[in-house]
Amino acid sequence: MRNVVIVDGGSSDDTAQVCERLGRLPRVQMLRHEQSSASAKRNHAARWSQADFLVFTDPDCVATEGWLAAYAEAARVWRCCTGRVSPYGCGVHTSVRGYRQDHTFQPGILYRAFPFRPGSSNNVMIERALFTALGGFREDVGPGTPHDAGEDADLNYRVLRAGVPIRYVAQAEVQHDHAETEAVFLRKKESYARGLSYLLFRFYPADPATYLSFKVMMAHTLLRLAWHALTFNRLKTRQAWGELRGRLRGALEACQAWGKEH
Repeated sequence: MRNVVIVDGGSSDDTAQVCERLGRLPRVQMLRHEQSSASAKRNHAARWSQADFLVFTDPDCVATEGWLAAYAEAARVWRCCTGRVSPYGCGVHTSVRGYRQDHTFQPGILYRAFPFRPGSSNNVMIERALFTALGGFREDVGPGTPHDAGEDADLNYRVLRAGVPIRYVAQAEVQHDHAETEAVFLRKKESYARGLSYLLFRFYPADPATYLSFKVMMAHTLLRLAWHALTFNRLKTRQAWGELRGRLRGALEACQAWGKEH
């Protein structure tokens, strides 16, 4: 059985050659896929898998010792798990999940309202049968799409909405080694805020969790904006302002898309 599946999605550097060399290893399978969203590539890889559980990470993450062992132990009980994402190297990092203790995110309106809290797609394990039943990652949001964030929050949302808890496993840790410049950090933070608002209002407008999420996150962002402005924290002020702009923009774009369909 092939334990590792690598998908080359039309890379323009030497990634394809590196993957081909790795594909000669006994437990590694190399697949090719047209240039598309990251979610489409993950779904393509999942269709080739015959394992009971799928584990996803990103090329800019380095798995720590015991990462898969921690997930293997958790798979005895849980159908969906996320793990810790710690920063690696100097600079600012957008993708960090620093909870040090295990935690269970139970199905319910509060966790549906904030589906980014359980974890992100650069460190997640999910039962293949559950992943298939949910339809995999949504392919029209996330990296490689006009709305380049939110595919992982959407998967978390659908897992919770299906009545399945998400278990955060602190020992299942990867290190995110892509330290961004300040400009990239701010751009990504705004993109994440925009993606979440678009996602919830575009696809789940009938869920009260959508409106709870928007109200709480808007209030939180406004308070942070005021506080950081008063304390002259330039980076945090710009981050809060960008997130405010992103939340409003995502909600507006979702409403416009809904209006065109109806």
